[in-house]
Amino acid sequence: SEYFTLMLLDVFNNSDSLATIIQSVTQEATRIALVFLVFIFTIMIYATFGVEYFREFTAVPYVDENGDTQTKACQTVMSCFWMLSYNLPEGGNLHGILGTASPGDSAYLWRILYDTVFFIWVGIILMNIITGLMVDSFGAMREEKNEREGIKKDQCFMCGLTRGGYEDFGLTAGAPSFDEHKDKD
Repeated sequence: SEYFTLMLLDVFNNSDSLATIIQSVTQEATRIALVFLVFIFTIMIYATFGVEYFREFTAVPYVDENGDTQTKACQTVMSCFWMLSYNLPEGGNLHGILGTASPGDSAYLWRILYDTVFFIWVGIILMNIITGLMVDSFGAMREEKNEREGIKKDQCFMCGLTRGGYEDFGLTAGAPSFDEHKDKD
């Protein structure tokens, strides 16, 4: 059954590295969801301006009932929204979605502004915000892990003494070392 392939996801339980990756995503889920909401708002704004000012550049190819390829400009904000949504994997480059404006067109400079601002906002800023959230999450998890390892190494779980505190007591020469005290005593 195709559902047995879902058992392959058990690798996340067996790999500490993969579990850390999933944990970094889930810890920042709220922030990532808010950035995703900003993505949606941005695309809706651009779809509205696209329908209003750049409708002639939004021609979407489709195949009619005769099998001929036709083009149809998006007529509504929602149709432009879905068209622009497919553009996100390209990193905010509108060139692959919208038609090309020629230097003689009256909308040429406005299209340069429209495309450039979309690329900078979506392709650079919002994508880097998500990357920054993930990197910060990995850094915080690494610091937390190092702190836990430091506590395990330099503090006795039973009595709460630290390595430095144990050595400051100045016990006699026959006393066990801190590591022996921590691990055995």
